[in-house]
Parts: sequence; structure tokens; C-alpha cells
Amino acid sequence: MRGIGPSFARGIVRYRELLGGYHDLDQLAEVYVLRDKPDAIARIRELLFVDTLHVKRIPLNTCTVEELAAHVYVNWDLARTIVAYRDQHGPFRQREDLLGCHRVDSTLFRKLAPYLQVP
Repeated sequence: MRGIGPSFARGIVRYRELLGGYHDLDQLAEVYVLRDKPDAIARIRELLFVDTLHVKRIPLNTCTVEELAAHVYVNWDLARTIVAYRDQHGPFRQREDLLGCHRVDSTLFRKLAPYLQVP
């Protein structure tokens, strides 16, 4: 890709793999090698598109702590809290039920929701 060197490309791909796929081009600002490079992000945005059909989703009602903590937006403590909340309150009926968990605020929910699958 013109204007994107191997270092940027590796960083973009590596972060995509950690996420389970990009659901929004704004997530490029989270890529370590691009964090302080708004001009590079603007150039890249013109060349890319997001295919949300390929985003890896975590089955919220059956996932383990380990599976949940493997996502870049979820640390081990948060994963344990979410699974404990599910165990205490029963299966999630919709993704928004996760907002009842005291450790999940609206900002985190907006970032994480596209990666969650609830029947």
C-alpha cells in the first residue's frame, strides 16, 4: 500500500488479529505504531474498508474467563467479573445486559459490543 511501510502494516495486522477484526476504522488510532500519527491514519483510512462480517465474536453466554480475557479490550479481572455476573444473574439475553455489570461502563461497552455474540 502506497505510503504504508512494513512496520505500519505489521502493526495494523497484528492489532487486527488481537481484536478479532476491525469493526470501525477509528480503531486504527489504537494501533501502537499509529497512535501519534494522525496524518498516517488519514491516508490509511482512504485506502481501507471494514468488513464486519469477518469480526470474530465471543459467545458471551458460553465463553470461559480465558476466552474472554484473550480479547484486547478485556483484562483478566474484567473477564472474571463478567463471567461471575453471568453465573449470578443467568444468561445474557442481549448484549446491553452487560451494562449491568459494575465494571462495564458505556465507553467500554461501545468498544466491546461488536465482538460479543448473544443469541
